[in-house]
Amino acid sequence: MVTSARLSRAESTWRLYDPIIRKWAEFCNRSGNNPLGGDPLVAAAFLTEVRLDAERRMIGPQAVERASAALSAFHEWAGRPSPCAANLCAGVREVARRTLTPTQRSTDVATPDEISKLVEYHIREGVDLLTRMVVTSAVLAFCGLLRFDDLQHILVHTDLLRIYADRVEIFLFKSKTDQHCKGAFVTIGRIGGPCCPVHLLEQLLTAGRYQRTPRTVTRGGTEVDIEDVGPLLRAVNQRRDQLVEVVTRLPITVDAMSYSEFRTSLQTLCKEAGVRHNLCPHDLRRGGATALVQGGADRVEVQKLGRWRSNGVFEFAYVREDGDRRRAVTARLPLGRIPRET
Repeated sequence: MVTSARLSRAESTWRLYDPIIRKWAEFCNRSGNNPLGGDPLVAAAFLTEVRLDAERRMIGPQAVERASAALSAFHEWAGRPSPCAANLCAGVREVARRTLTPTQRSTDVATPDEISKLVEYHIREGVDLLTRMVVTSAVLAFCGLLRFDDLQHILVHTDLLRIYADRVEIFLFKSKTDQHCKGAFVTIGRIGGPCCPVHLLEQLLTAGRYQRTPRTVTRGGTEVDIEDVGPLLRAVNQRRDQLVEVVTRLPITVDAMSYSEFRTSLQTLCKEAGVRHNLCPHDLRRGGATALVQGGADRVEVQKLGRWRSNGVFEFAYVREDGDRRRAVTARLPLGRIPRET
């Protein structure tokens, strides 16, 4: 049951909840209560403390809602009913929604010009492996509408990364909207030119001397891998000219690069290329979606490529349409062609 509860949410969600659960445990220890006691009064007091902190920090009700969700997940993980389902806690959440002003999320998007500048400045003969890896991953995220979590899960195994004359197919065995790990292939087309994601990927695989086919053995009449050839995005040595690990013997696996390391490297490279230095990994996904829609791509196909389950999230949180496109909507009204009566 504990395992099922843990698997019911993504690891990224647990990473978000863990600091809240630790604060909950500290709160209960200070007040002499059991963190798994299930007392709605104690949970409501904790949520009230979170609400007051959010008020001081001038942030929205999402802090209280996230804390409530974290406590519910924690109790579910332990096989206990959540105290946050009680009316007392619902009341605290309602007060937070009514009194706290939601914060405006960043709406920055990466633009095609910024991606072009990044590639043209850095991708040249003799560029170090880390730079090539980060820039190529940024282009893949922009063109394939990939989250950073997706980038971490791009594996170079020949069965999972298929390169063709006109495209690359990337098998993602896990993503934010694939909680049951069914997996799916994401297709990125070959577009030609220096910014072509498939060409950059091929160059990276060659420069990094990735091993894409692991050694195998036959067990029970079936050929099985005994090595992990690892992810595309991974650690390089201090000289930045080769991978730290090319393969490992299973069950040990090659670790992917961390979010903080990728973001720091990306922002440094952006600054060097004359691109705004605060570009974040998720701006790439958002920018790619915006560029595709503004370029005339079918919105349904863009949503499918980015694997957005909700049309509302896709339209209002990711696509940033310019004023001309918005004006064009009302410009289609026939009112301007109605003749005046004289």
